[in-house]
Amino acid sequence: MNFRDASKSSWSSRNWTPTVEEINCGNLQRIADATELMAKRYEELIQKAEFEERRANRYASRLETEQRRTAALRGVIGRMKRQRSATKI
Repeated sequence: MNFRDASKSSWSSRNWTPTVEEINCGNLQRIADATELMAKRYEELIQKAEFEERRANRYASRLETEQRRTAALRGVIGRMKRQRSATKI
């Protein structure tokens, strides 16, 4: 049994009773494991947030391009209508 597992156990009727230092060592190892897991999850969360931000920026850029294109085409259509009405007269 390692210190990490030993620090989780109840010691009422066991043959081998760990010392306080051994239990504290196991506790510290478990805390370190939990901290590493939290850091890993945090890094994943940061990566997802950065990805979503890049994606949102990319779509905003595409939207702006399409809005400019639409405005330009409306202008072309307006000029064509004015030319057509001017030639009919």
